[in-house]
Amino acid sequence: MTGYPAAIIWDLDGTLIDSAPDLADALNALLHEHGEATLGENQVRTMIGNGVAKLIERGFAAVGEQLQSAQLQKRITRFLQLYTAAATN
Repeated sequence: MTGYPAAIIWDLDGTLIDSAPDLADALNALLHEHGEATLGENQVRTMIGNGVAKLIERGFAAVGEQLQSAQLQKRITRFLQLYTAAATN
C-alpha cells in the first residue's frame, strides 16, 4: 500500500465514547421542560437507535404522550440544543 487512505471513519458512539448519559440528560431535560416525568438512564438506553427523532418519540411515548409532526420537529430542535450543551461540557 502506498500513499494515504482516502478517508478514515471512526465509530465513536458506544465504541470509544458512551454518549448514553448525555442523551439521557438531554431527553430528561426536554421531558422536564414539558412537565413530564424523567426516565432512568437504563430505560433511555433501550430507546437509543434509529436517530434523534425516534429517541424523542420513544421518550415521550414512555410517559404517555404521542407527538404530532410539528411538535416532534420543535422538540428535535430543542433536544439538539440541550444535547450539544451537555456533550461539550
